[in-house]
Amino acid sequence: TLFGMVRGEEEQMELLYPVSLNFKGRKKELIGLYDTGNGLLEPISGRPVHIAEYEAVKDLMPKSYQEIVENYMDAGTLELTKVTKLQMYEFTFLSYHSIGNEKGQLLGIRMDSAVFTTKAGEKTEEKVVIGLSKEKLSGEGRYQIIINRRLEI
Repeated sequence: TLFGMVRGEEEQMELLYPVSLNFKGRKKELIGLYDTGNGLLEPISGRPVHIAEYEAVKDLMPKSYQEIVENYMDAGTLELTKVTKLQMYEFTFLSYHSIGNEKGQLLGIRMDSAVFTTKAGEKTEEKVVIGLSKEKLSGEGRYQIIINRRLEI
């Protein structure tokens, strides 16, 4: 029903929260969608992964990082000769399953921190893991990051 669609949009609107990402002295404000379907964990640390549009966060990264990410997105692999030891610690590979995509892989990056502004106040996550999406996450551009369900909002 039309009412159901409108109600669904209102419910989704309530799940939008400001997110501030911090990386190497740079800060970026985004809008995040809290998604109970996102339970992705970083395989090494077990930390929750939030998924962001690469275009929305790329200006947080130095040019050398942007080149690594863009090369990965084009070629599907990291050019290890161009990745420093520090960058190897900061990048991570994230395998996932989704509807319509049996197996996928995202390049993730460990950013310095993220601050989520929720109804309960601000929640800060240090060494936050961000999966980088080549595609836009919201067709209407309402949000640029998908917040992991493990963040208690």
